[in-house]
Amino acid sequence: MLLSNDERWLVGQSPLYGVPDAIMPFFRLAVEPGSAAYRVWQDKNGWYTNQAFDDEQILHLQLERLIEASRAHAIALAPIVVGNKRLGMVIAANPRDGGFNDDKMSLMQAFAAQTAIVVENARLYHAEQRRAEELEGMQQIAQAIG
Repeated sequence: MLLSNDERWLVGQSPLYGVPDAIMPFFRLAVEPGSAAYRVWQDKNGWYTNQAFDDEQILHLQLERLIEASRAHAIALAPIVVGNKRLGMVIAANPRDGGFNDDKMSLMQAFAAQTAIVVENARLYHAEQRRAEELEGMQQIAQAIG
């Protein structure tokens, strides 16, 4: 999930096993201060449960639709962070028995850290592309004015 432009939501991104791509953007978590998702997002360790159907935190996080759609028994959330900037959260959902533990969460945190680098590099690349297009437009205007 990536932070929305207005920085109020974490918005679902594809792929997520068992969830059709068309409905991913409708999976959103409010990350306004005080919300359950905000607290998980601010926790560098993330959060997990192996009892997704029975865990009350699922309701507080407003993940019940995701649990229903993916039929996940276990779910884990790890924040995507670059420096002090939070970009989103990685979600892993397991529809089979088994689940997560502290060792698997350490791997999730490492994956989230690598994801943060990729997301930030993509953001910087797109910003540079926009600047290059703006500069080209200004150069064309300057040449036309002559």
